[in-house]
Amino acid sequence: MAKVNKKIENIYSLTPLQEGMLFHNIYDSKSTAYIMQIVLDIRNNFRYEYFGQALALIAEKHQTLRSMFVYENVNSPKQVILKEREIESEFIDLTNNDEEKRIEEYNQILKDDKNRGFNLQKDSLIRIKTIKLGEKSFKVILTAHHIITDGWSNAVLIKELFDIYDKLVDGTDLQDIANIIREEKASSADYGDYILWHEKQDKQGALDYWDKVLEGYEGSCDIAPLAKGEQTDEQMLEKSIAIKSEITAKLRDIAKKNDVTINTVAETAVGMLLRSYTRNDDVVYGKVVSGRNAHINGIERMVGLFINTVPLRMKVEENETIDDLLVKIQKQGNESSLYDYCSLAEIQSKTIQGPDLIKVIFIFENYSSGMKKSDIAQETETVSLEYSREQTNYGISIICYDEGDLRFNIMFDPAKYSDKEIDLILERIEKICEEISEKHDLRINETETVTNVEK
Repeated sequence: MAKVNKKIENIYSLTPLQEGMLFHNIYDSKSTAYIMQIVLDIRNNFRYEYFGQALALIAEKHQTLRSMFVYENVNSPKQVILKEREIESEFIDLTNNDEEKRIEEYNQILKDDKNRGFNLQKDSLIRIKTIKLGEKSFKVILTAHHIITDGWSNAVLIKELFDIYDKLVDGTDLQDIANIIREEKASSADYGDYILWHEKQDKQGALDYWDKVLEGYEGSCDIAPLAKGEQTDEQMLEKSIAIKSEITAKLRDIAKKNDVTINTVAETAVGMLLRSYTRNDDVVYGKVVSGRNAHINGIERMVGLFINTVPLRMKVEENETIDDLLVKIQKQGNESSLYDYCSLAEIQSKTIQGPDLIKVIFIFENYSSGMKKSDIAQETETVSLEYSREQTNYGISIICYDEGDLRFNIMFDPAKYSDKEIDLILERIEKICEEISEKHDLRINETETVTNVEK
């Protein structure tokens, strides 16, 4: 620590989720869990020299991009913010190869960058590779460790990066842009303010609340695999299903009628899915929250790790209708939002299930959260999002995307679940959405959750 004191801007504690990710990194440094990767496809005369200048300004603006994590020879792990840190960046020209060789080498670079991982004490925790495939064909690969960013932050980062790049290409003076960024920094909070806010929250009050939510829960909620998965080098794969437009429209009408969000409808559908697999009227699963409900100036534009996972409990009573359940789940969500800063590890430590309390997690991504094509303001015919990768250490993660129509994705461990089994789970989600849209005023026990194929 003493050797770098003159280079340090600040030192913070870690949020509970960061502590969990750090532990996982120490425990299994070769795992690709928590490695995020984004690929942008660029179809114009890309000016890499301006892109490098934009990267330097982004690193100056967002302190979390200058983070290093110190955990050896200290009483507790610390997040150290360096005054200056260059984002690792590399330009690779593959145009001397034929087309087949270019694609092969590009795919290998993508794979190697993901598998390389990060040394949290030494590495730049975000790195950029720009691949030239043709005269006006480039790929920009952004690889980052989840410990410093999340989907919302990635969208902010990409937008700001290309805003600065476009200004430089258009001839705006570099120093003028730097001055504007410094003015913006001086008038808004940064990620360190969020950490300080987090430390001031009522930890015991939150734990008491979650104790009450989970009181009497003795079950185990998982989707048990029916057959062995396949041998593969991949630690996580993803499959999806789109909900028909007419079904999505009906679900929105039902949400409006019950004064609940479409997020709550999706949460309830996943709860009904788990109820059907476990054959239990009382299920608990993980719900990922944005973590941006803190009253901090400019939090919606900050880059950092804000998300958290908290329990969601769905207990179905005998004569309860789907409408009743939707209202109940919405009420629980409203109440829990006051305590969703609490550490999942600490919540679980007070239950009989311990770390096995949460086996499946649910994530809802709308227009303002996550990394999607609609999040890139500059997406045009020349710049587009080609690929976005996140990974968790859960066997199954269910993501619902609201981009007009609903779409459900499942990230899964292919060593545990087969493709066919995941297809069946997705089809069952689709069936449940149809049942909600048609039978929302009937008792839940009167709904059908098994598909015709499964029958």
